[in-house]
Amino acid sequence: MKKLLLTLTLLTMVAFQGFAQSANDEKETLVDEVIGLVFDDNDLELLMQEQMAMVSNSGALSREKVAALTKEMLEAMKPATLEVMRNTYRSAFSLEELKELKSFYGSPLGQKMSKLWISQSGEMTKAFGNEDFQRKMMQIFNKYLQ
Repeated sequence: MKKLLLTLTLLTMVAFQGFAQSANDEKETLVDEVIGLVFDDNDLELLMQEQMAMVSNSGALSREKVAALTKEMLEAMKPATLEVMRNTYRSAFSLEELKELKSFYGSPLGQKMSKLWISQSGEMTKAFGNEDFQRKMMQIFNKYLQ
């Protein structure tokens, strides 16, 4: 009887572990699918180009060097960016929420929202690089230095 009870306990633990692993695999797959719907390589490149345009316009580097710098930085940033996104989505969303996100971002409205977010990010980068904005930020900063 003890052997039977022990065997059933072990089988239950193995089955539960398999179920948990299956749920984790499903969550990992959904995380990658949602990120694929929300973000692609072109998005990161667009954001990076906006920032590099400020460097190029400053005259500190030639356009050719800025292009090479941008390409190299993108190659270095992509894995780290994707890992941060994976970790964020993994911890912030449940399996059910990821399913809802996949459904939303797979829809035309979700795709429109995704593209709008990237466009807004680029516009914010431009705005933050604007001389008037920078001057205003320095005035605020200098106020606290006194």
